[in-house]
Amino acid sequence: MNLEQYKISFNPLGRLECSQVLDFKDYPILVVEQSGDCLYLSYLVTYLEDGFQQRVLVPISPSRLLEVQMGALKVRRAFSCPEGGAVFVLNCHPKTEEVKDAFLVPGSEFEKINPIVDDYTVYAPPEVHLDYGQVAAQAMA
Repeated sequence: MNLEQYKISFNPLGRLECSQVLDFKDYPILVVEQSGDCLYLSYLVTYLEDGFQQRVLVPISPSRLLEVQMGALKVRRAFSCPEGGAVFVLNCHPKTEEVKDAFLVPGSEFEKINPIVDDYTVYAPPEVHLDYGQVAAQAMA
């Protein structure tokens, strides 16, 4: 992807932390990343020659994330029609988290170069944690 015209001089997303892996092979392909209160859907496009990864990220609301997790919204569509109107592309190191390059691509332009296959869906429902002992103890109190 030739993105030079969309290059920005800093990483506007701040420090990202992986909060959920939605799809993986030998490495995470699709993950949910978090920076503060903001959630981002993050897709691995490719590994670059210097050990960095190229990832595309879109801000995503909890309700839209649930649609992706349940397979109701295709991953490509989540990136082609981003809620925030733009797609972030980061060339980042998977271990050091260093961001070498950052790009901000308008959603309408990203749709033309979207590398995600059309029918890519995941089924990764959110985890539900039930602690019956604690619930029962509270009910008896």
